[in-house]
Amino acid sequence: MHEDLAHIKRIRDGDIEAFEVIVDKYRNKLFSFLVKMTCSRQDSEEILQEVFIRAFNNINKYDDRWSFSTWIYRIAVNTYKSHMKKTRRHKTVPIDEIAADKGMAVGENPEKVFERNERHREIVSLINSLKDKQRIPLILKYVKGFSYQEISEILGISEEAAKMRVLRAKKNICEKYIEKHGGDIR
Repeated sequence: MHEDLAHIKRIRDGDIEAFEVIVDKYRNKLFSFLVKMTCSRQDSEEILQEVFIRAFNNINKYDDRWSFSTWIYRIAVNTYKSHMKKTRRHKTVPIDEIAADKGMAVGENPEKVFERNERHREIVSLINSLKDKQRIPLILKYVKGFSYQEISEILGISEEAAKMRVLRAKKNICEKYIEKHGGDIR
């Protein structure tokens, strides 16, 4: 974080190379997040470009009481939302992105591996069925590893609301899974 603050100070002083360092640091992380949100490499590249333009144009508005990571993810979420409003489409998380077959360990039962992979694909499909209001916090929490406090800052909601949205997302996924399998959550 202190490293980011030093770069931000240099950017504010007009050092473009310092911004390139920030871009290099966050490009892959943000791209990965956006691909999970849009399911489109092309859309993700467009949104990512816009995220960095907005970050650069608003760097003087950055408040160093927050982590820079939280601030730039908030820009990414807001840019994603406005992109989706413009294009009026809701995409789903690509199953292959999240539920990639991890392969089979030596001696592992192929039937068990198949069942595990099928269950994983089904859960990802259930995640896709969530509205963005629940899906975004769930992905931020369990795929990107943000704390509830960071999620609240990224989404501009209270920490309690972030916890509640993640909890409701998990509850909705469980209910749909139980409904489909008649109470069997193995």
